[in-house]
Amino acid sequence: MSLKPTTDVGSQVIVNGHAIGNMSAKEYFAHKKELIPDIMDAYNSLCGVPVVGVVPYLHVDIDDEDSLSTR
Repeated sequence: MSLKPTTDVGSQVIVNGHAIGNMSAKEYFAHKKELIPDIMDAYNSLCGVPVVGVVPYLHVDIDDEDSLSTR
C-alpha cells in the first residue's frame, strides 16, 4: 500500500498497484483496518522472494495500528 500526497490534508491510496481513491487522514485511519487483508496478501506474496537491488533496504514495521512501510 502506498499513500501519494494529493493535497495538504489528503492522499491517493494505492493498494497492490491500484488507486482505490483519495482520502483525508481522518478517512484513511477510519478505513485502514479494512485494507489489512489486501496488505497482508501482498506481504505474504513477497515472503521468500529476494528484494535485493529493488530498494536500498526494506523496513517492515507491522503492529496492531500500523501497516507495511518501505523507507
